[in-house]
Amino acid sequence: MKQTTNDMLGYTSAEYSLFRKYAWRAVIGFSLVYCLLYSGRLNLSSAIPLMVKEMGWTTAQLGVLSSVFFWTYGVGQLMNGRLSEMFGVNRFIVSAVLLSAFANIVIGFQSSLIVITILWAFNGYFQSMAWAPGMALLSRW
Repeated sequence: MKQTTNDMLGYTSAEYSLFRKYAWRAVIGFSLVYCLLYSGRLNLSSAIPLMVKEMGWTTAQLGVLSSVFFWTYGVGQLMNGRLSEMFGVNRFIVSAVLLSAFANIVIGFQSSLIVITILWAFNGYFQSMAWAPGMALLSRW
């Protein structure tokens, strides 16, 4: 079936083919990035039983630790959509990945609950830097 100009959104055939190629790259690329970020979000829940056993922390303390992530994530969602429009969605997505990875690595070397809680809060904010810019990126395609 031959595509008409209306089907190709006003592009020439070559331009439309290039558009489709980059649109798929954007969808798949962001999906993989967000999947990796999501894995970094869930890593604490698998470590909590070991933290209780090894560090002697209470489940209430670790409940606060895990909830601080979602509070900073939520607050970050309120701000980062607009900030990413001002400073660039690509820059925000790349920063989110790098900063979240850094926070997760540094947390692995900590033994203080307070330090881990602060780093986990930053990780929540860093991860909130990816969703709104990612949706803006995808909506452009």
